[in-house]
Amino acid sequence: MTGGCYDVIADCDTVIVAPQWDSLLTSVLSEVGIVGAAYEEIGGFSSGSGRRQTYKRLPNVTWIALSPAHDFRTLDASHGLERAVRIRTQEQAALYNLPIGSELLRDVGWQLPSYLAAHDITPLAMVHVKPSSAEARVLHGTNDYHEEFHLRGRPFLVHQRGSRKHPFRSTPLSASFYAAIELYLQGLGAPASKDTGAG
Repeated sequence: MTGGCYDVIADCDTVIVAPQWDSLLTSVLSEVGIVGAAYEEIGGFSSGSGRRQTYKRLPNVTWIALSPAHDFRTLDASHGLERAVRIRTQEQAALYNLPIGSELLRDVGWQLPSYLAAHDITPLAMVHVKPSSAEARVLHGTNDYHEEFHLRGRPFLVHQRGSRKHPFRSTPLSASFYAAIELYLQGLGAPASKDTGAG
């Protein structure tokens, strides 16, 4: 994260599904300083409607790409799950996109919103699409536990959540996730994968 190249931080259970994704990223990062996956809105399948929530409508470290125009070396991406931050002011509410009275869950990368604001870095969050929604293109019909993200109106990234509980292709939840990706990519003209997940 030195500012000398494009940096990508990605969970191992994310899959890029966009053709020529690197060219698309360099184009997007010529306009913004960071682009990435976004947390599910309040009331979602996994986020629930409780008071304690992650920040919203900003990139998170599930998958982010960083522009070389900015120096991210001093970003602290650690978590602070032992306690939450009560949203008490309008400034906090605007920073984290959470209502006053809610509590910010200090998950991994929870300090990213304040870092972006302090360093005047323009963010872009990909659109979070539920697999059950009409907008879903890759994961349509799979479990809403999974996440699909669109960039510039097209699928870019998908995320199999809970990979510690659902190992790669070894459970029905994981197997259906990767089967949906294979089907989508074949529709784009990609060859079928011969990877069985062994090894």
